[in-house]
Amino acid sequence: MNKTAVISGASSGLGYELSKLLCAKYGCRVIGLARRGDRLQNVREELGENFLPFVCDVTSGEDRQRLFDFVTENGIKPDILINNAGILPEFSCFTPESTAELERVMELNFHSHVKMCALFLPLLLESESGAIVNVASSAALATLPGTAAYSASKSALLAFTESLSLEYGKSLFVAAVCPGMTATELFNSH
Repeated sequence: MNKTAVISGASSGLGYELSKLLCAKYGCRVIGLARRGDRLQNVREELGENFLPFVCDVTSGEDRQRLFDFVTENGIKPDILINNAGILPEFSCFTPESTAELERVMELNFHSHVKMCALFLPLLLESESGAIVNVASSAALATLPGTAAYSASKSALLAFTESLSLEYGKSLFVAAVCPGMTATELFNSH
């Protein structure tokens, strides 16, 4: 297909599986983002030269800019942005002391995705088949006790994605996916 995708959270879980699918089945070049360089290198060894590992903490403005500079300086034209990186904090009731945790979750699960969309939107609009896919969660549709921060972050992402779809739907494919509980590392600490 000769498409290029940028995928956050590509070293494990859904991001890894999406990278594998896009590289192996569809012949896409994937710029895989994650904080763990060793894990990204393992994915590179498995998937081959179509997978370009890029160590990036998407909550860091400096890292996002470094990524954007890498893409533009190398003449890479991304067609697809998949915002997948996320965190699920331990299940617990919201308390006044929970606000710091809520801010941390919102920064990764919502704000970083919005900032990645803002950064890559001009490049994606240049693609004949540009796409933004934000990985939300079924928690955006039906919350559970003890998931206030997670559910709020994913609900915000879903609403943001729906707005983007209305605003850019004639120029880009814009979608949110809302998977239910999935056997990934996200649940390892729970």
